[in-house]
Amino acid sequence: MDTKVMLTVVGLSAGLAACGGSSSNTYSSYSTACVAEATDLCNRASRCGIISSGSVNTCITDFETAYACSAGCPSGMTFNSAQASTCINDVNSGACGSGVPTSCATMCH
Repeated sequence: MDTKVMLTVVGLSAGLAACGGSSSNTYSSYSTACVAEATDLCNRASRCGIISSGSVNTCITDFETAYACSAGCPSGMTFNSAQASTCINDVNSGACGSGVPTSCATMCH
């Protein structure tokens, strides 16, 4: 894994933000919402100049791996589709430099 991309993934989870846009999708599973979050955060990181456009796909893959997008919610937790939509909308409406929305921490509860 590329060190810069991994640091970006860590940065995304710790406070990297989106640079505008919006989404009104409904997500049927944690996996689809997680992939959407990864895609949107990494694309916004590129638009904000935090990573190069050539690193977006690696960023998405690393995020999906780090957050186990394919695994679903952790054992004993359930997916909240409405909260996932709020998370993605909040990601897309954030400004460069703002933190990852707190709404993203409660897609699984």
